[in-house]
Amino acid sequence: MSEKKDLGNYLNNTERGAVFYCRMDMPDLAGVATKVGNAITKFFTDDKYEMKTYFEHSGIYIGEVNGQHLIAELVNDINDDGKAKIRYTDSHHFMARLDERPKKEGVIYVACGKADGNRALRNDKVYKRATKGVLGEYDLKPNKLYDLRKIASKRTQYDPLCDLCVIAKPNERTNCHKFVQWCLVGKFKDKYGGFKMLMDNISSELGAFDWVPMTIKS
Repeated sequence: MSEKKDLGNYLNNTERGAVFYCRMDMPDLAGVATKVGNAITKFFTDDKYEMKTYFEHSGIYIGEVNGQHLIAELVNDINDDGKAKIRYTDSHHFMARLDERPKKEGVIYVACGKADGNRALRNDKVYKRATKGVLGEYDLKPNKLYDLRKIASKRTQYDPLCDLCVIAKPNERTNCHKFVQWCLVGKFKDKYGGFKMLMDNISSELGAFDWVPMTIKS
């Protein structure tokens, strides 16, 4: 039997406020189109560069709550027209989001300091924004969906690629990266919809870092 691994094997409450991400496969036609594009690029250019067939989903580690190591994430509520909501969940749900069953295994990456690759970068302000900043004085309940209006009144529609959308107004849409960067810097900004900007803000707020993989198993 393989060794059971979860967030508790890697992190504890002293590292609350650490930044995570995992890789999500592009769904349906988007994934197919990207794979076709990769094949065409290779055929004509003999180039090693490949377009990604995944997108990044980010969150904030908030430590152990009632025996569960939880991550704060922004997701789409499939029962409320895809509205953006905050959820505090375990690693298996984080890797799957709302529209799939929890994944039995996978990899979650944590931002760790370059000087000490085994120690997650973290900040009390990041942790407090991810928890009290959303909940106020309410108790945290795992997997409950919490409204985003308190911290981003107009950004209620979830859009994983809102930084690339040319039709909808970016100030009416949000995604996980905007939430995580709000936790980092205390502001929601239209330009915070991309993973590259997230990495820039991790560096500016927490310091130089590398993504360190954590193997998650059932």
